[in-house]
Amino acid sequence: MKKNRQLTKKQSQYYHFKSRMMERYGARVTRKTYKDMLESISTGEAPFIERQSNRVTVHMIHYAGKDIPAVYDSKRHSLVTVLV
Repeated sequence: MKKNRQLTKKQSQYYHFKSRMMERYGARVTRKTYKDMLESISTGEAPFIERQSNRVTVHMIHYAGKDIPAVYDSKRHSLVTVLV
């Protein structure tokens, strides 16, 4: 019998980000595009907008011809959500 494992916070943030991209922008996010977005933030290609807390910042990511404000968790190196 298989045990149900609880998702980590990083996994939860990933699924939340994917669902908000679909909900707000109608865009499907694959693992490759997600990694590309993370890379654009880590290399400085995605412009910094504001710091929300000690670990959370907002960056402007470019995806499918649109500039999208995205919330990034620097402790977990993951995207949390997208803003409208």
